[in-house]
Amino acid sequence: MRHAADPPHRVRAIAITVTVTFLAGIAAIWEQPVRVLGPLLRHVPHPGHAGQHSLVLLVFGLLLTIPTWKMSGLRIGTIRQHWRAVLIVCGIPVLLTALVYPQLGERPFARAGAEMWLISPLAQDLVFMGFTYGILESAFPKYVHPRVPVRRALLIGAVAFAAWHLPNLFSAMSPAFLAFQLLYTSAGFVLTGLSRQWTGSMLYATLSHSGVNFIAWVAH
Repeated sequence: MRHAADPPHRVRAIAITVTVTFLAGIAAIWEQPVRVLGPLLRHVPHPGHAGQHSLVLLVFGLLLTIPTWKMSGLRIGTIRQHWRAVLIVCGIPVLLTALVYPQLGERPFARAGAEMWLISPLAQDLVFMGFTYGILESAFPKYVHPRVPVRRALLIGAVAFAAWHLPNLFSAMSPAFLAFQLLYTSAGFVLTGLSRQWTGSMLYATLSHSGVNFIAWVAH
């Protein structure tokens, strides 16, 4: 196990995480890039307003991760050694969503566009499971507890990812569902993030994220 980073390194990592989370929130709601993208997308099957925002966030995520591709997990990683465990931690959220989401009284994503599972998971994961986790891992490499082999970086990243969803309070989503969303996004980040911790790749968590969102999208 790697040694903990020095305090200034940890402070920098937290500062970068907070800044990136804030900027990702701006990228997801900022109107000006959407106005720019609109004409460029006129020959593409209309992605809708939310889809254009997802594209803005995707561009932001790519700008962060392409120059830091290895740190950000843009690689296959050591999947051969961990494929069974990865299959479990990435399959559980998909299975739980298939069982639970159709039974909910409130399903706010039923009318979302296809970008919900085609673009948005990758865009979000580039920012949080990719770049942000890579920054945090170098500063917080230790486990939560010797008997709980989950890196502290995953927990901090989960808080940032959940916080990114807070603006949904100003949408049509009820406060009760938002609280539920904050719970499952943070828990899902930690669970699927184990695949990132084990393999060094963000791709498997993104596949799980896309599967979860696809189920929520089709569950009318």
